[in-house]
Amino acid sequence: MLPITIVVTTDHFHSRKAQAFYIRCMDCELILECKDAVRVNGGLIVLNQKADHPAKHQLWYEDESGLIRSQLNGYVLEAKGE
Repeated sequence: MLPITIVVTTDHFHSRKAQAFYIRCMDCELILECKDAVRVNGGLIVLNQKADHPAKHQLWYEDESGLIRSQLNGYVLEAKGE
C-alpha cells in the first residue's frame, strides 16, 4: 500500500451538527468517503471522486472533543497502522 497525504479542503458546509468538510488526498485529488454510503460499524472508508453535490457519505466534521466524524452517521474516523 502506498502512503498518502490527507488534507482537509477549504470547502465547508454548515449543518445542524457542525461545519462539515471534505477530506482530500493531496497525491491523487480523490475524496475520502464511506463506501457505498453504508451506515454500519466497520464500514470501509475509501477514496473516490467528489460527488457533484455535497453528499453526507463524503462529508466530515470535527466534534467538540476534536474527533473527526462522518456526516453520514456520526461515526469516528479511525486509522490503523500496518
